[in-house]
Amino acid sequence: METIVQNLEAVFAAGGRKVVGAFCYWSLSNVEVNRQLWRDTMESIGLGRAVGREPRAEAMLSDAAHLARSGADGILLRRVDRYSWGIIEEVRGESDNVLSHSHVLTLTVQPSAVPVGQRVLVFAVAGAPVAGDQAQRVAAKMVAACENIAQNVLTTDLSTMLTTAMHGSTVRPMLGAISLRDRTGGLYLLPPGSVVQAKALAAAVNALAGGSRVDVLTLYADDENLATAAQSAKASFTAQLNVLREELAAFQAEAKEATKDVTDRNVDVRLGRLNSLDQRVSMWSEVLGDVRAELVASIEAAKADVVAALGL
Repeated sequence: METIVQNLEAVFAAGGRKVVGAFCYWSLSNVEVNRQLWRDTMESIGLGRAVGREPRAEAMLSDAAHLARSGADGILLRRVDRYSWGIIEEVRGESDNVLSHSHVLTLTVQPSAVPVGQRVLVFAVAGAPVAGDQAQRVAAKMVAACENIAQNVLTTDLSTMLTTAMHGSTVRPMLGAISLRDRTGGLYLLPPGSVVQAKALAAAVNALAGGSRVDVLTLYADDENLATAAQSAKASFTAQLNVLREELAAFQAEAKEATKDVTDRNVDVRLGRLNSLDQRVSMWSEVLGDVRAELVASIEAAKADVVAALGL
């Protein structure tokens, strides 16, 4: 068959080349896809847990307030309480040029199972002047933004989901990727067993309108690639283990000072994170080779330290 980009991987595989892993990175823009449709898509790929829960009512209204601030001259937005935001007009007196503020409208989100369009209610503030056109436009913009956030996955949502899928949760590694930019993220090294799943995720994102793109570049085995991948994996897992050990040391110190209870739950949480790290190491076993035994031994020693904390 003709060798083109689309079938190059199949050609390599036929020639006996082994996959070491893949690089993954993305650029997202103008994402707006129905939340349930996207959840179904992620479930079909096996990454449904990366979608997370539906947006909380108070977070939805807060995000809508930030979106509505753009271009709202002479309008201030302030949180009133957990479920309410106030729209405040700035008024400058004609004679004395003194700036004053008047709270004219309050938007309240109802954390209930009512239809999306009824979740946000707008109230005129008793005793306040009649809200001006600008304040009313901001209120309408916030209501529309809330509905959009409730119904759709947007750019920031998708960015969080992709990052979650790469790293996984504290109890499930998902794709088990290693971040090659620890501070800023954005570039990941995938283990060989996750490449097919990552490419399915990339295809789903690349099919969205708006110009978003996820790229997964397969890395094939040779001595140099294997050594580099193993070194990156070992460095990442060692750093993660060191962080967990530091947290354990702080936990033990607090327990000795009786400022923190040593409960089964406290210990279980730490064991869960170590077990998750153990799973990640297993996903990289082909790449790590002999280094895997060293990492597993270190993780098992850390688990023993956690259990020993019960005796404090």
